[in-house]
Amino acid sequence: MNRERSLKMSIYDGLFCAVTNGLTSNYVTPFALAMGAKDFAIGLMSAIPSLVGALVELKTADIAEALKSRLRTIVLFVSIESGVYILLGLLPLFIRPGNQAGIVIFVLMMGLMAVCSRIESPNWTSLMSELVEKTKYGDYFGYRGSLTRTVSISSVFAAGLILTLFTKHVLAGFMLLFIAGGVFRLISCYFISRMDDVPISTKEEHKFSYWKFIRRYRVSNFVKFVVFSSAINFSVAIASPFFSVYMLRDLHMSYSLFTIVNVSAAIVGLGTMRFWGKMADRLGNARVIKFTTYFLPIVPLLWLVSQNIYWIIAINIFAGYIWAGFSISSVNYVLDASQPAVRTRCLTYSDITNSAAMFVGAGLGGWLATRLPAIFSYQLMTLFALSGILRLVFGLAMMHTFKEVRDCEDIHDLKLLSKIVGVEPIISFGSDIFYRTDEPKK
Repeated sequence: MNRERSLKMSIYDGLFCAVTNGLTSNYVTPFALAMGAKDFAIGLMSAIPSLVGALVELKTADIAEALKSRLRTIVLFVSIESGVYILLGLLPLFIRPGNQAGIVIFVLMMGLMAVCSRIESPNWTSLMSELVEKTKYGDYFGYRGSLTRTVSISSVFAAGLILTLFTKHVLAGFMLLFIAGGVFRLISCYFISRMDDVPISTKEEHKFSYWKFIRRYRVSNFVKFVVFSSAINFSVAIASPFFSVYMLRDLHMSYSLFTIVNVSAAIVGLGTMRFWGKMADRLGNARVIKFTTYFLPIVPLLWLVSQNIYWIIAINIFAGYIWAGFSISSVNYVLDASQPAVRTRCLTYSDITNSAAMFVGAGLGGWLATRLPAIFSYQLMTLFALSGILRLVFGLAMMHTFKEVRDCEDIHDLKLLSKIVGVEPIISFGSDIFYRTDEPKK
């Protein structure tokens, strides 16, 4: 096995995948709006993929075992995913905006992409956890993440520019973005195929059902964290599909301003990634997760304060900073808390639980979007407030159920707060954008 080549190929895969994400991920809801989707359909567009993905993930580990290769599994479903991107981009050629059949097809295509993603993700994470030495997780994933996020941000800007240029023919702009996204995803698949596989070694005692996994809640630190993160994702999913709707439909924001708002969060997330990584290495991933959880409810509540574009950008900068710490620490915590022999299955069951929570949250949000009383003349603001309240309730109730799994430095909460809201993140911001490890070959 050529470990060095595989990690290099993974870098290239990440770069091209980042282009796909940059061109498409922030523009799925705008594309659906341009196709004539209403609030309930927007909710379904987030809910159905989560449900379908969760159901498929029940068999994700079995699929990899049946194909006798995690790498072969990843390549197969990334190939399918790239094709769906292209078909989605071609949809306006065959379906007129406002046609309900077109919206149904749109939702089904999103569901198929979710299926592919849910099968790829745990297999990719499991494979990479064995290709990368455990002592170099931070170095490798920090370097890879810095590169991919930089490319993704650049691609988001490019997508916004394209949509601005195609203002009078916006569907043509979306077609170009999603077809290009499919092509770039296919290129990333080529680089994945050039990686070396690590054989799956599965014993009968390592095979266990999802329900057996959940029943271990009282004794398993990992399962407790999965339930906590699922509750947070449920609270987030109630409102998350509708921030784009609010900006584009209710505030009549241009695509250029919409892009700037989204990119502001991404840039801050990129620039503070290494800062959060250092904090998690020193203090523990669980400590960072719990501390950032205190700030998550504030984010949607800030949307109620003002409609000023500068305020909205400031909200996204704050959100990008907090979510960067929560997300990075969550990923690393999952790797720390799961055992290699059952990691693929545990990651799969974790994704299932989170996907089911997001399905319920997004579906409920879509149903409530037109039924809640308005705040400041906007019903979606009520949805944002509800999301903030639920984040607070679930966060406070469940953040203490799981614990750190390794020895870490102890620090008083006030000192930690001073580090997080003080000048240290600002000082490290510029250098972290171009963060490079001592081993650039990875």
